[in-house]
Amino acid sequence: MISRETWPRASRWSRAALLLLLAAAACAQSSGQSSGQSPGQSSGQSSGQSSGQSDAAAGAPIAVLLTPPTLRRGIDVLPANTIPHWSAEYGLQLEGDERRVQVIYVEQPLVGPRSWDAAVCPLQALRVSPGGVYYYERAGEWSLLLQPGAGEEGPLPVPCVFADRFVSRFLFFRAAASANPQPRGPAPEFPAILTASP
Repeated sequence: MISRETWPRASRWSRAALLLLLAAAACAQSSGQSSGQSPGQSSGQSSGQSSGQSDAAAGAPIAVLLTPPTLRRGIDVLPANTIPHWSAEYGLQLEGDERRVQVIYVEQPLVGPRSWDAAVCPLQALRVSPGGVYYYERAGEWSLLLQPGAGEEGPLPVPCVFADRFVSRFLFFRAAASANPQPRGPAPEFPAILTASP
């Protein structure tokens, strides 16, 4: 029960909150009408179509981490070597094709892949070998190789989709880890899921 002294203050706050809600509703209705939508139509829908399909496709996973990064020696796609690296595998699903992709992280730049052809990918500056192995180097600090997984035949389907998304997310994880350092193991942070949106 509200006392007689409190009631005028509570009533004033209730009226202010009600006016604020009405003003917000009026703004929302006028912005919906100015964009050509009927009042019952959400902003995510056009008059004839829904963009829900494209939004769902953009958020759909294209790859899932199958094996965590493990420390290994020797990179098969390079001449005889004992280069230490972290390797993980992803399950890739693109254009109805299911493939395995191996991602290799090396804590140094690699000399050989620098001479590979420039890949025509929209987001990241990558290089590609004649066999379809993609290479990314971060300012002389570390590098990544992305290639078909063990036992996979032929190049990756739509390789830039996976390579661009993986490198973008990996860079995000690296930036977040350096901005908020916490005790962790020596293994690099690999994204668990990659979606179609960068």
